[in-house]
Amino acid sequence: MDKKAFGSFIKEKRTEKRLTQKELANSLMIDVTAVSKWERGVSYPDITLIPDICKNLDVSEKELIESSNDTEYRHIKNEAQKYKKLKDSIFYSLSSCYFVAVLTCFIVNLAVEYTLSWFFIVFSGCLCGFCFIPGVTRFAEKARFSLYIGSTLLSLAVLYLTCSIYTRNYWCFIAITGTVLGYFMICFPIIFAKQKAYFLEEEYKKIKRFFLISYMAGIYIFTTIMLLTVSAYTKTGFLYGYKIFTGCFWILLVFGIIRMSNLHIFTRLGIDFLIMSVYYLFLNGFLNYMLGSDYQGCYKINFNNWNTYTNGNVCFIIVLSSLALSVIFFVLSIIIRRKLKKDKILLPFQV
Repeated sequence: MDKKAFGSFIKEKRTEKRLTQKELANSLMIDVTAVSKWERGVSYPDITLIPDICKNLDVSEKELIESSNDTEYRHIKNEAQKYKKLKDSIFYSLSSCYFVAVLTCFIVNLAVEYTLSWFFIVFSGCLCGFCFIPGVTRFAEKARFSLYIGSTLLSLAVLYLTCSIYTRNYWCFIAITGTVLGYFMICFPIIFAKQKAYFLEEEYKKIKRFFLISYMAGIYIFTTIMLLTVSAYTKTGFLYGYKIFTGCFWILLVFGIIRMSNLHIFTRLGIDFLIMSVYYLFLNGFLNYMLGSDYQGCYKINFNNWNTYTNGNVCFIIVLSSLALSVIFFVLSIIIRRKLKKDKILLPFQV
């Protein structure tokens, strides 16, 4: 690295930043003569001062060492600054719109009704809109996704509660539990995927096997809570809806458990279709029984009369098709395993 070129580069960048040698020296907490020696090509700065020099002169370490402008770095930096300015303009413009809307409604509500009533609905609505777009994640450096989820969920709860109080009808708890269920269904897979960075590859693969069962269990728990809330609000029987929900849901938990096994993929598919055929066979009658329909008639088959025997015909076709697919996958699994055993090939088929 040429001392003269290095000194000229520092002087050029110092002049661009409109700094005197003394100001730069004070910022670096060194004597002004040291800066003068750098610029005259007499000496180099101490290596520990490099980061501070780069910060004060607004250059990269590569530019400083090479004593030349890095065009690509400058372009990327300019683009980043443009993006930051765009984000700032969107944030402040939207925030201003929310503020103006809240202030206007505050004045109008007081002027017309001499009290604050529907203003709180507007306020909670604007708060909810602000939490979604542009969001409070601007004020956080870490866990921004979790903060976004928490803030938007809380703002929705405030909006539900405010509207519920205004209408004097406390349906908000049903809406809140339903929203929590929806958030869990959408956000849990994303949060789980983000944990990959905290585990080794092999550890994450082991944990991933339990994802589906955990996901289904969470949906089951939150849906049960929602059903309890609905039954309490509507004063209807909880067990009726819970039985139907459980009867339709348990197969997903079974599929999750099968996914956790080390069986061959075709074997697992064969088990899936076998369970599905049995499940659908009993589900049809169960739902008809719960709904007060003719659960025995739903199994009657007559392909010459689809208007009367639709349930039985469809049930027969689905069960028969599932059983056929189950047999096909079991056979394929046996054939492939025998072939691999014969060729003495050991391959992991777990998916």
